[in-house]
Amino acid sequence: MKIVFIIYVVSWIILICIYTINHLRHKTSNDVEKKYLVLAGIILLAPIIVVGLIITGLSSFFKGRKQKKVLAEYDRKKEEEENYKRASLSELNNAIAKYPQKGSLSEYARVAHNLSDCLSPDNDYQYIMKPLHNISLPKGTSLHVERCETKWPGDVSKLYVKTIQGAKDYQIWDYVNVEDNEKSVWEAYLLYTLWHSLPLCQHGLYAKRTYFYDTDDIGFKDKTMETSIKQSFVAPQVVKGANKYYVICCYWSNFGGFKQETVEIILNNGKASFKDIENKTLYKYDCGIRF
Repeated sequence: MKIVFIIYVVSWIILICIYTINHLRHKTSNDVEKKYLVLAGIILLAPIIVVGLIITGLSSFFKGRKQKKVLAEYDRKKEEEENYKRASLSELNNAIAKYPQKGSLSEYARVAHNLSDCLSPDNDYQYIMKPLHNISLPKGTSLHVERCETKWPGDVSKLYVKTIQGAKDYQIWDYVNVEDNEKSVWEAYLLYTLWHSLPLCQHGLYAKRTYFYDTDDIGFKDKTMETSIKQSFVAPQVVKGANKYYVICCYWSNFGGFKQETVEIILNNGKASFKDIENKTLYKYDCGIRF
């Protein structure tokens, strides 16, 4: 629509120029037919130009209103999200003060390491659920990995459940049963973050993470950096709030450094939902590579 209108405007301007030139020339010439023909064209095009200006103006007005509405809605949702996160962090801090951690740190690390040992492409990731004794799938279903495709601009591997009917369902949390205790929630968290440790391709590598569950996991060629990271290391925590759980864990990313994330986990009839509450940098680092 705008292109058509621009063409009309340009044509109108050209006709005005032609009319003006002819008008000046015809002061000494009797050839007035062309002058009036051009004038007629200007008169015929004028309503189209006026209507076009009105339509364009109204379109811009309503488009501007729509954009403002979208931005206002975005700001509202962002503010709600920030308020929710602040409230969750406040609840987490209160829960940490009131309820000591029940799970064993060495047990958390052991389960995580056992899961890492099962992430072998040689067996096509068939044993992911084997070390996870406190979460389960419905009878007749199984958990699998769909490996990333080596294509531009990049891809990530995905977990999916093979249903009783043999179909793929990527909504795995519709199937995974999570018990209402710290150990089960920890295993759910490990499964929730597992895709960061699975094969990634090209731009998908931005999501690559190496999780640290104890100081023995931390090893770098740069010993000064390693010492700094070990000093800032925070052991995994699973904290139970009023009606939800919080998991705190550290990981390394080449595109940000050493970070600590807090994930909120809400259980509803054995089904878990997740929300990333906080992700703070403990040691800043950027490898400088851009895919």
